[in-house]
Amino acid sequence: MQKDVERVQHFRKCIECYLCQNMCHVVRDNEGKEKLPMTLGEALEKLSKDKVIQDAMPGDMLRVFTEYKTDEWEEFLATPTQWDLDKYLDCLP
Repeated sequence: MQKDVERVQHFRKCIECYLCQNMCHVVRDNEGKEKLPMTLGEALEKLSKDKVIQDAMPGDMLRVFTEYKTDEWEEFLATPTQWDLDKYLDCLP
């Protein structure tokens, strides 16, 4: 309870918290720690280097999972967004 009161008091003093909805504290609390991947591509890259996770996936599970997710990522990268269409469609002959 006291910890909650102190936290509320701290947030009231911190105008950043009002603006960023506590994200400044999340960033500050995690400085120097390994970041989570921001894309599926980054996650697949990290997976390819993570021996612990690889060992936890039995049999062909890792290979099949990686193939499916790689295909999904490549399909995503090849799919034009509405922004792409709006920006470049008129440029085509």
